[in-house]
Amino acid sequence: MNRRLSLASLALLAACTPSGDQSASWALARDAALTRLQKADSAGFLAAMACGQGLEISNSLSENGMDWQIDQGLSHVAKISVKLVAENGSQTSAQIEAPDSPALRRPLASGVQELVAAAMEQRALDKAKLGKLACPAAPQASAKPNVSGAQAMAYTAMQASTDADSPVPERAVHNWYANGYNSQPG
Repeated sequence: MNRRLSLASLALLAACTPSGDQSASWALARDAALTRLQKADSAGFLAAMACGQGLEISNSLSENGMDWQIDQGLSHVAKISVKLVAENGSQTSAQIEAPDSPALRRPLASGVQELVAAAMEQRALDKAKLGKLACPAAPQASAKPNVSGAQAMAYTAMQASTDADSPVPERAVHNWYANGYNSQPG
């Protein structure tokens, strides 16, 4: 059981560390790495990763690193956490927790890896290093609304009448019909 747990932990850690020529650790003290992480280009990251409009990103310090929260209006869309681990006095590594979100390109972790690497190396975000990212497919509507043709025409006519400018104030029209008159006010 312990062996399975440790193998699962290693697999998870391997999935969250940069691959290829990117290093999983930087020759920085943890405090210096945290300062650089606070200056990360989160706005540029969001612009490169967003699948929709109206997304906002905010960051906050956590106990061991940095958290970013992505919101769309009043809805919470995603939370990204980067934990900085001091390996010795002069080496720091980053552990990334970035679950995929329908509002952001996938895989999100590869985008966060580039965000962290760019911050640590004090360079601009390299969109080429983000890899092949794709927005998730939008869910298909399961059923059409149950609206008859007459209901749809009535709704369209009502919308057209409320959208059009009227020479008679809306309150006057309401009072006219409320008093029992059946013809249009003139």
